[in-house]
Amino acid sequence: MSFAKRSATPRFCHVEPISEIERLPLRLDGSLQTVFGVDGATIELRFPAGDGLPTLRCDLPRAVRSAVSVILRVHSRAGIPLAWAAATIDAGARSFDTPPVRLLAMEGYAHLKDPQRRGVERRVLARRSYVAATAA
Repeated sequence: MSFAKRSATPRFCHVEPISEIERLPLRLDGSLQTVFGVDGATIELRFPAGDGLPTLRCDLPRAVRSAVSVILRVHSRAGIPLAWAAATIDAGARSFDTPPVRLLAMEGYAHLKDPQRRGVERRVLARRSYVAATAA
């Protein structure tokens, strides 16, 4: 699995309008608590109007102290990671966005047609509970 670094401001060719926004708790690992200057926050899952996967957006209570690359994982209540996204956050930034999340362990569903695969993706993401951030 590749955790390629992404810009905090992703550049998409086409951006879907947002149809739903859900806030989840954001849990930061120890090193990120120092960089962010907080021990937790909330993060938005921003669902597009179509059938696409959500992006993540976080508005921080204070500016980030130093540039950092993070891996964000969406977890179920039981702590099982469901999806991930990466972001690079510049020093002084007060918010960041990610490209659409990528679901984990979806290789077994590659044989499904798009509508069926989207149904599986929706069921997997329906179990979301919180987002954990770790330094990349």
